[in-house]
Amino acid sequence: EQWRDLELQLVDVQQLEARITSEHQQNYQLALADYEQAFLKTLDNTGKVDPSGQQALEVRCQKLGLRSADVDSLESRLISERKEAYNKVLDRYRREFEQVAQKKRPISRLSKLRLNRLRQSLGIHSSTAVAAIETEVIAQIEAKTAQNNSTAWSHGQAQSYSRAVPASSRQDVAVA
Repeated sequence: EQWRDLELQLVDVQQLEARITSEHQQNYQLALADYEQAFLKTLDNTGKVDPSGQQALEVRCQKLGLRSADVDSLESRLISERKEAYNKVLDRYRREFEQVAQKKRPISRLSKLRLNRLRQSLGIHSSTAVAAIETEVIAQIEAKTAQNNSTAWSHGQAQSYSRAVPASSRQDVAVA
């Protein structure tokens, strides 16, 4: 009814409310985008938040007037995206390391330098992650090699047995 005292039409009031709501939503989205940029700066490659930046983020969130549900949703999405991207980088390094390790072991100095440059270009700074990948890949290659050697040895034993024992005796053994 106050709008009647000001001689405003209902249509004018509705338009004014819509404009204010739209401006508020735009401002909120800009504030959320501002927070997103600040949050991205505190994330490392693995998707972990730098503890020293956590308090500054909380203050920024309050100053911007952001709802905690929106912030939580945004942070979850960004962390997930960062982790997914980092896992793709680690997978690429794993594939490259597998190729090098399958060709020649021990790995040559030149290959080690190339792998180191690859790690740097991919932004892999965690020596722990690299060591885990390399240890796992080498263990898989060695297990596969051992299995192949075992299969070859067993096959060789069977051939030796068939040459050493006459065919008539082998049937008796197989039946018994």
